[in-house]
Amino acid sequence: KQGLQPLRELSILPVVSFRAFLRTVLVLVFSVVGATASFAQGGSLTLGSGSSSSGGAVRLPIYLTLAKGQQLERMVAIVEYPASLTYHRVEVGQDDLAKVLTIGAKDSAPPTGGKMRRVEITMKGENGKSLPSGLVGLLTFAVDKKAQPQIASLPVIEVKGFPPGSGAEVKLRGDRGSVTVYEAGTEPQPSVNCFFFTH
Repeated sequence: KQGLQPLRELSILPVVSFRAFLRTVLVLVFSVVGATASFAQGGSLTLGSGSSSSGGAVRLPIYLTLAKGQQLERMVAIVEYPASLTYHRVEVGQDDLAKVLTIGAKDSAPPTGGKMRRVEITMKGENGKSLPSGLVGLLTFAVDKKAQPQIASLPVIEVKGFPPGSGAEVKLRGDRGSVTVYEAGTEPQPSVNCFFFTH
């Protein structure tokens, strides 16, 4: 009987090792999930979609969704777009928002060797007001006359929010938009765009 004791101890070792391994995996999974949740806890900026023929113009809606209790006085976002588009202008999404916020944009230099162009969008609450959730802006692009039929993706690569006062910078999730370019004289296939917001 005493000679079987080492075998009994050895049989327990693989079980203990597996349990330790499982605990390690679970810790890593929850760490990744927690980091993702904290990254997006401030809210999100969503760029909508639109379509235009080559040589035309397309206007994309900008939606801001803030987490419950989150207040931002200012926000900066960077959107990338392909060479077949040219940034034209940005404006508030609704007329009554002109008294609530100001919005502007400027072309930003792309990374060295990058094929995508960039536009930097800035929003600020008027007279100390916080930015509202909802349709906050409209981003307009001109489509090149020689642009080939395509569905161009416009990723929102960075969104930073700034609370009133000396609050720390808040990271927001950026949701990409898209532009469907079709040949002049033809009509694109009808599509339905869906947007979901959490409050």
